[in-house]
Amino acid sequence: MEMEMKMGMRTELELPQQNNLKQKLAKVSIPREPSITWYESLFARIGETLRKEKEGRPTLTEEFKKKISELGGTNEIFIYQKALFATDLTQNHNRLSMPLKQIKTENFLEDHEITLLNKTNCYIEVSLLQPSLKVWKDDIYLARWDMHKHNNSGTCSMYILRGTWFRMAKANNLKVNDVIQVWSFRVQGKLWIALVKV
Repeated sequence: MEMEMKMGMRTELELPQQNNLKQKLAKVSIPREPSITWYESLFARIGETLRKEKEGRPTLTEEFKKKISELGGTNEIFIYQKALFATDLTQNHNRLSMPLKQIKTENFLEDHEITLLNKTNCYIEVSLLQPSLKVWKDDIYLARWDMHKHNNSGTCSMYILRGTWFRMAKANNLKVNDVIQVWSFRVQGKLWIALVKV
């Protein structure tokens, strides 16, 4: 009799806990046995998201694709787009700045190139395909620059193209507010930059 009472009391004490657990399970939104329709809906949403992302990316013009192919280039990657500032076009600055936070991808660089650029005063010599679709013959370098912000509030890191940048920009008649795209590609492993005027 005493055993029955204890069992009865134990059952009564556990019932609220069981009810509470059922209430929690009822709030779970994932179906216990997802149907084929549920899976199809999930994959459709993923596909739509990827499609929208792809549509939002710039595409390289056919003229540039053809020229890059003629050069033996492969693996074209969109890096950056900007409206040119006055500081991008002055002889004193002599560089194109590309803030790292705005770079679309660093996949255009190989691991050893990233390691090199992270070192102070190091750079990579690159070849440049101009907006005119002509190859720039003089030196262009890709470097990383960590600029200290005002009031010691950290640093602003960016990639820059320098070397004979000012002369190249002038030769291509680039102006303030011109919108340019920066693309990369490889020719026999060497890094090339294509500059496209939009």
